[in-house]
Amino acid sequence: TGAVNSGILLVVLWGPHTGEALLAWFVCVLGVSLARTLLHRAFTRLDPGDAVPRDWEMRFALGAFSEGALWSAAVLVFFDASGPLSQMGLLFVLGGSVIGAAGLYAASTRTLVAGVALPLAAVVVQLLIEPLPGYRLLALVVGVFAVVLVRVHRELNGSLMETVRTRLENASLVELLEASEARLLDAIESYPGGIAFFDERDRLVVANPEFARVYAANVARGELPGRPYAE
Repeated sequence: TGAVNSGILLVVLWGPHTGEALLAWFVCVLGVSLARTLLHRAFTRLDPGDAVPRDWEMRFALGAFSEGALWSAAVLVFFDASGPLSQMGLLFVLGGSVIGAAGLYAASTRTLVAGVALPLAAVVVQLLIEPLPGYRLLALVVGVFAVVLVRVHRELNGSLMETVRTRLENASLVELLEASEARLLDAIESYPGGIAFFDERDRLVVANPEFARVYAANVARGELPGRPYAE
């Protein structure tokens, strides 16, 4: 996403006075994007038991910060060098990147802040130092946008964490159920007398070896489940 948005910005702002600087900036963004892609690939190849969540969150946050620093540099360097239309294009592209980050970094508030704090601050500062009053109004709009972004992220983060928590609880319940079922089967198997359990349709569910020996000596044990009580 960062590479695509930076490519769009390259086209929007390209001009005789900004071309070389824009190209250098674009190459830097591509380098950071490649590094972040390799980091993500390394993370997905890890065994879950080997991953230390906090360490990996810090690595992802550092990658987001690096890209955010490049976007803030683009605002500070290229905003004044552009006409009003290009300035709006820069803000539009940057706004799209920030909105995408709110969803992309839903699992980590730290990574979101690392990625968007510098660009948003750079935009507000740049707009405030412009002489026309309309820019100050835009700075206020960006501030409100930042507040809304934080609220949206909190809702996304809370929803995601609740989903993960529910899945973990369900997995724990399944493990407990499987362990209880295993203990019950062990108890049935080791019971010295014949014992069997039938379902509501009077069909055999499980029986121990003694029951099979006494009541179904001529039937293979593997064929017993599902047989009616009358047989």
